[in-house]
Amino acid sequence: MKRIVNSEQIRAVTLAIVIVGIGLIVFGAYRYLDAARQLSDNMAQKIQESGTEISNLSNGEAQMLMSADIQRRKLLQQQNYAMIFAGVGLALAAAGWLAGDFLAARRAVKLKLNQNP
Repeated sequence: MKRIVNSEQIRAVTLAIVIVGIGLIVFGAYRYLDAARQLSDNMAQKIQESGTEISNLSNGEAQMLMSADIQRRKLLQQQNYAMIFAGVGLALAAAGWLAGDFLAARRAVKLKLNQNP
């Protein structure tokens, strides 16, 4: 009976899974670091970190601070999603690597069995 997929095709698929995983890790790291850089310049983040209490703001200042807080929340959400992307990438890279290692071990056992009559 003929196999539908040969071992070289499976090896290519596992390599592709590893490459996609590494790509997701790089993408997640870039998005996380970009959000961290933008957060360091955000006024609402600076106020949140310092713990100072704000009082007696004019209408314009309050709107500016509210806008900065909305941007801060979006950046924190971006960091959370970046961590998820990097985690999925790490899982894919590990799964692809393990699958490739498993297939290489199976191939080595088959070769050893074929050589010893």
